[in-house]
Amino acid sequence: MECLYVDDMLVIYADTASEEAMGVKEALMQQYNMSNLGLAKKFPGLEIDRHPHGTITLDQQAYIEAVIRRFGMEDANIADTTLHHNTRLDAIPEGEPEADPELYRSIVGSLGYAVQGTRPDLAYAVAALSRYSSKPYATHMTAAKRVLRYLKKSAPS
Repeated sequence: MECLYVDDMLVIYADTASEEAMGVKEALMQQYNMSNLGLAKKFPGLEIDRHPHGTITLDQQAYIEAVIRRFGMEDANIADTTLHHNTRLDAIPEGEPEADPELYRSIVGSLGYAVQGTRPDLAYAVAALSRYSSKPYATHMTAAKRVLRYLKKSAPS
């Protein structure tokens, strides 16, 4: 299996499709300024491991560690679940302060990239948090940071 990297794009195909894939690669290379870098080992936010028996493993550990550092959660306690069972995101207590929407969107977007790569276990929490991207409150920010603390559980110390 080979991969073609085109400005954050991979073309992936089975060895049995190599003739057709070479045609696609050649057409793309004629149309765009590209390089064929061979077998991909890294892709933005992903590490790609190939195993001798033919399977491929995707890993986002370095990305997750960077996200935890980016949002200053290195020293935070871990969480066992993405959302606390008592958290009600839709019921905002009167007088609760608004959260920084730019920071909130940045956290939720970073979590969303992890969902798309290798962390489907975050999908429900990220979808729920995404609903409040235009006007997040402290409750939403606390919930978003809890997901980061949950991610920290899977990051090496």
